[in-house]
Amino acid sequence: PYTTLSDLALAMANAPARAQVVRGVAVDSVTREPVNDAMVSLLDSTADPIAMIRTGARGRFTFTATGSGYYAIDVRSIGFKPHTSSWIALGAGELGLRLASRALRLDALGLQRD
Repeated sequence: PYTTLSDLALAMANAPARAQVVRGVAVDSVTREPVNDAMVSLLDSTADPIAMIRTGARGRFTFTATGSGYYAIDVRSIGFKPHTSSWIALGAGELGLRLASRALRLDALGLQRD
């Protein structure tokens, strides 16, 4: 028997959503060193955070998304400018991301005695 395009589309629409793995590394854009202890958020298609994790000493992070769709990654760390990725369409398989944060120059602090 032959499978028509409409049969294939129906089968795909009724297939259960599989979890998608999103992996990445947060690195300093200048030194290319990993950013330790950065807060990384997985954003859903409405830009709401659905998962958060901190990077380890190697700047790595891993999320499991509930299924295909559009997601973004937001990275924040003290001393770096916040970075949000562009929207990522997840389908079958895994997607690896390499995000770079940019150093943020902090103003000098002045101390006064009472």
